[in-house]
Amino acid sequence: MARSTPDQRGVPYFAAFLDLLNKKIVVVGGGKVATTKVRALLPCRPAPLLVVAPRVSGPIRRAAEAGQLLWLGREYADGDLDGAALAFGASDDTELNARVAADARRLGIPVLAVDDVPNCDFIAPALVRRGDVTIAISTGGRSPAMARRTRERLEHELPRYWGDLLDVAAEARDRLGATRSLIEAERWQPALDGEVERLTESGLLGEAADVLVRKLERSLFEPADFEPADFEPADFELESTRTPPSPQPSPRGRGGFVSPQPSPRGRGGFVSLVGAGPGDPELLTLRAVQRLQAADVVVHDRLVGLRVLEHAAPGAECIDVGKTPGGGGPTQTEINALLVELGRQGRRVVRLKGGDPFVFGRGGEEALALSRAGVPFEIVPGISSALAAPAAAGIPVTHRGLSASLTVVNGHDADQHDWSALARSAGTLVFLMAVEHLEEIVDRLVSHGRPADEPAAVVQWATTPRQRTVSAPLRDIADVARSEGLEPPAVLVVGPTVALSRALREAPEATPFPTTTTTTAVLAGAHG
Repeated sequence: MARSTPDQRGVPYFAAFLDLLNKKIVVVGGGKVATTKVRALLPCRPAPLLVVAPRVSGPIRRAAEAGQLLWLGREYADGDLDGAALAFGASDDTELNARVAADARRLGIPVLAVDDVPNCDFIAPALVRRGDVTIAISTGGRSPAMARRTRERLEHELPRYWGDLLDVAAEARDRLGATRSLIEAERWQPALDGEVERLTESGLLGEAADVLVRKLERSLFEPADFEPADFEPADFELESTRTPPSPQPSPRGRGGFVSPQPSPRGRGGFVSLVGAGPGDPELLTLRAVQRLQAADVVVHDRLVGLRVLEHAAPGAECIDVGKTPGGGGPTQTEINALLVELGRQGRRVVRLKGGDPFVFGRGGEEALALSRAGVPFEIVPGISSALAAPAAAGIPVTHRGLSASLTVVNGHDADQHDWSALARSAGTLVFLMAVEHLEEIVDRLVSHGRPADEPAAVVQWATTPRQRTVSAPLRDIADVARSEGLEPPAVLVVGPTVALSRALREAPEATPFPTTTTTTAVLAGAHG
């Protein structure tokens, strides 16, 4: 019966997965919408899958030629629905779709008429698949666009190895046999955590299944209040027999550096030193999102935005250890100690640092502290603002004929640099943490021979809606930045490629970054 009144339209649909194997399914229509339905139906192996339309798309035609479906190259006619389990009115003709719906309901066949909720007995959801893991998304027919948007968000956030993790769980279930009925259901979730998931992500499915089976079998002999995360398989090895391997890249080259050291005191903690990128949450890496979703604790810097932290698991504890420009906040020694202690508590920790953890992020110091304490850790690289800020402002850091090198410089401590070498460099210079020292940086570069009229730019809050860019000759860039009120966080870019930014911005339909507001300020008398 059609949903014809507002109160009926508000009633939710019952979610279910249908077995269509060897059942007759009819799709009326051969265009784009019908092609989408056919693609979703083919893996379910209906027989026959009948498509009725005078003309069809290339994919439908090829599927018919391959014997995967039956195409009737004519108009829809009475009798086409006889014996069908489901029917789809998927043509571009709304009247034809309504006729298909009426015929199907008369025959007692569930029917879907595209973009016509009153003529739908069911809704085909948007799908996210990871192997046999299938997530179905529906908006109750109210907005297919929102269903697609939700699917795209889940596609981005759900780990690619999730289907492999299902295979590991299914294999463990089969191997346990009758024993699995003795294992409490709540033991499975913590057993799948930690080493099992890490091995699965690395493609070591057999080893992951072995570990999972051992964990579950062990749970039969543990008290009800035992925390499974407290132990890993290595706990049952004699301490004297362990020989920790040297730190090495993760298996199959997936991801960054991993230190496979055993955790002290037999705990199962693990610390991920994760680069949060330049600010835009859409520039997080997939691995960064996965680590945030699995974290018990997120230890983050001051400049990590709330939209980035939204990727953390709902129950995750977030600890702000950011340092303020005036020097407030925890010391690096205190942060190192916090990471070690959280790891020793057996917790999954994400140390979230703006940009890349190893580019002026003191990630190396934290990695050394974890290594010396025997806490296992990994490095998850991020996009450094040294690259992202110029790109977001439309400034190539290298360009044939203009710049063949890039030097990234810490702008905070001028005395540690060889200014003669920086001034002689023919490539692009990018200064991080430079705003508070712009005048000194400019004076040192010019006094050591860098051309005073060389193009320069300061990019503030790169890749975020607050982004601002000012440009001027090198000798004037400090005054321009001050007059425009630019403050940290900002990046200084010096070099001939800065001049390309205006050309890129003025090119037809060119937008270097969609959320960038760019201000070009050149003082009177300045040239370039």
